[in-house]
Amino acid sequence: MEGTARGREDGTATATTATVQVELLDFRQVEGIFEPFRRVVRFTGLMGPAESGAGSAESEDTKQARAEMARLLEQLQSMPPEQRKMAEAQIGPMMKRMQAGMDQSKIEVVTTVKTIRIDRGPPDED
Repeated sequence: MEGTARGREDGTATATTATVQVELLDFRQVEGIFEPFRRVVRFTGLMGPAESGAGSAESEDTKQARAEMARLLEQLQSMPPEQRKMAEAQIGPMMKRMQAGMDQSKIEVVTTVKTIRIDRGPPDED
């Protein structure tokens, strides 16, 4: 599946082509219905060109995201050690995902289902 996103908050136009790949894995039968217990969704091209390095053009969105990440890192460095440790514990995983997305123009989300329950409606009253 591919799509094009257009527009920014400031009203300027931008176009980005993104690809979404969905893998449905580990199908199991639950009360007669086959359901995937593992889903992998990959988004590519969300932040601009997939290639990074010398000579590659970086989208304005990616440049802005990098600048915001730099400001956030600066703010973290200026915090007292205990406060910084707490903040990093809370936002560290999100920052890693953002960095990976900026570096590779690719995000992967894996969902693992542990249990599926079929709703049969309200229980019979005695």
